[in-house]
Amino acid sequence: MTLFPYAQLLLWVFLLSVPSMRSYNILGVFPHPGKSHVDVFLPLMRGLANKGHNVTVISCFSLKDRPSNYKEVGLDQALKIFLNVIDMGELESNRLYKYTTLFKLSYFAQYACESGLGSKVVKDFMKTDQHFELLIIEFFNSDCFMGLNFKLE
Repeated sequence: MTLFPYAQLLLWVFLLSVPSMRSYNILGVFPHPGKSHVDVFLPLMRGLANKGHNVTVISCFSLKDRPSNYKEVGLDQALKIFLNVIDMGELESNRLYKYTTLFKLSYFAQYACESGLGSKVVKDFMKTDQHFELLIIEFFNSDCFMGLNFKLE
């Protein structure tokens, strides 16, 4: 079930502001290899860890000075990082660039799915018996990692 954006914001505010009576195991999955997308979620994941929750993050990007209850499943060896590949100025003014950008995003999605789900680190992670009460999964241009929801119950 997908929540509306305002409901998601309220959930984040609630999780970060309410004193935790118990520690939850939270999995964050951010497989898109674009840094600007992960920059939105990593502060949230750090905040949850700082509140005492056990946080595990699957991502291409590492969090500096992470809390001890913050674990990473690094896709950085499995995926090539995409930095500065889409010019937002061109996207606004050039119609042809808009269409070619759609093809780039489609390629990024296929690449992240194949390389990420096929990587050794993700395969090893899926073999563990870890249990999570909350999954926060970004699906910017692909939902292929949503299958983790079923695998991890």
